[in-house]
Amino acid sequence: MISVNNFGVKKIYFGILIFFMVVVYLFITQKIGKDREEQFFIRFDNSNISGNIEYAKIGYHGSVFKIEGIEKEFVFYPFTSELNNNQIFYKIAKRGDLIIKEVNSDTLKLKKNGKVYFYKFRKPND
Repeated sequence: MISVNNFGVKKIYFGILIFFMVVVYLFITQKIGKDREEQFFIRFDNSNISGNIEYAKIGYHGSVFKIEGIEKEFVFYPFTSELNNNQIFYKIAKRGDLIIKEVNSDTLKLKKNGKVYFYKFRKPND
């Protein structure tokens, strides 16, 4: 026969176990997310990009775009500022707009309707 006190202690231990499992899960998912963000940045930073946008959208907590004729998507984390007339990248970038970014450059250029918007972006661990 289980006493009421014994049952209460088991509930407390179970609650503590669940709490630690949640903490470990959050730690692991945060680590995976940081690693993924770093991989996105390395691919983006090491690429010489010049071409027309196939699509731009939000994804991976940043901006995602694909260039016509290039298989892979690019993910970056742009700053909205006066350099780009405070225009959010994924909202302004449309199919056919031109993107230019040189290897290891800290600025991406978006050419749209005769205007040029400059986007600086966040690097991992910034």
